[in-house]
Amino acid sequence: CIAINLKDYSGDQFGLIGSAHDTVENSFALQNFAAKTMKSANVDIYPHSGYSTLIKDIHNYYAAHGHVEIDDIPAADRVYVIGAQTQWSHPIIENRIRKAYKAGKEVIVAGSTATRTVNFSTDFARYNKGCEHIYLHGLMEKITAWKSTPSVVMIVGDEVLNSDRAQENFNNLMRISRISGNRIKILFLSAEGNRYGAAMAGMNPLLLPGFKKARKKGLSAKEMLSKQKVISALYLVGDLPSSPALKGLKFFVQHNMFFTPASEHAQVFLPLANSMESEGHIVNLEGKPINIQPVIRMDKHILPTSQVMNSITRGMGRKAGLLPPQNIEGQARLLITQLTAGQKVQVRKSQAPDPSSRSRNGRLSLAALKNHHFHYMGNRLTDFIPDLQEVLEE
Repeated sequence: CIAINLKDYSGDQFGLIGSAHDTVENSFALQNFAAKTMKSANVDIYPHSGYSTLIKDIHNYYAAHGHVEIDDIPAADRVYVIGAQTQWSHPIIENRIRKAYKAGKEVIVAGSTATRTVNFSTDFARYNKGCEHIYLHGLMEKITAWKSTPSVVMIVGDEVLNSDRAQENFNNLMRISRISGNRIKILFLSAEGNRYGAAMAGMNPLLLPGFKKARKKGLSAKEMLSKQKVISALYLVGDLPSSPALKGLKFFVQHNMFFTPASEHAQVFLPLANSMESEGHIVNLEGKPINIQPVIRMDKHILPTSQVMNSITRGMGRKAGLLPPQNIEGQARLLITQLTAGQKVQVRKSQAPDPSSRSRNGRLSLAALKNHHFHYMGNRLTDFIPDLQEVLEE
């Protein structure tokens, strides 16, 4: 059924949305299906980042300067925490911040609102809602005036990376690093566990596997779901909020663990293995590949993602997209060896921001916390675990 219907929607008519929680192997199989079988560059992950090449730029930074390890935080002389909700997004990082504070280190927390992490800081710098870019520019000027540079770990989170000014913010962070003589180590807190690995595998409308620039720009998840009906068929792994755009699709496949409101618009629903049933690799916060193994047996009615993609490809009579399991494993190993291979970090010219300007994102709302942190494969966990809703409201 899927193969017969998808035959009519190759090329620009087709889009595929995956998840940053998926393994490197699954992400590679998905983008390969879109690129080779469907001849489409329209691949992305949800939630979509407005700054599509952010992960590539972060990769180049880490390749040039090395990944920050979590134990570098309590070992530093000074710790900056900027625009991060570590108590929700990365509690282990907050634990290391607490250790640094208890060890007598200088801990500066900056954000548009006080978070629990402020309790473990020596100073809290509040900036106005949506003014994280102005704070970073001011910090750059302060660092320029430092007579000596202590060892510093700078932890940046959602307000910086999910801002509509994320590219400007990243450029200023690169200038801060250079001004300090690279003594400031920057730790980027991605909202999902394997966003780095997914982008590395090619789940990005602007990037090929290995962070290579795509010859043709594809559509982002946001663009695929726009009201303009730019695609006719969508393959979704996981879930996303029900959108009017889903009603206008001519063919919609959802590959997910649960039925959700979005499932009502799907012509085909396929069962998806969860993290306990899966095997493969993810890339952790320190840039280290982690091999995950299943702890429970996969249900007999569920097929691994690569097998599903191969079955559809065979049903369409197309050999170009077929991927034997050993090829997927080999590609994953090859990509993982490239974790420290990047281009030279570009430091672009910076201009003083207008003091009256604001980023549209502002501080994270309750809805944003649900979508960015309290979810798995796009499924909002608060919809399935009522107790999490109470935690959020507290």
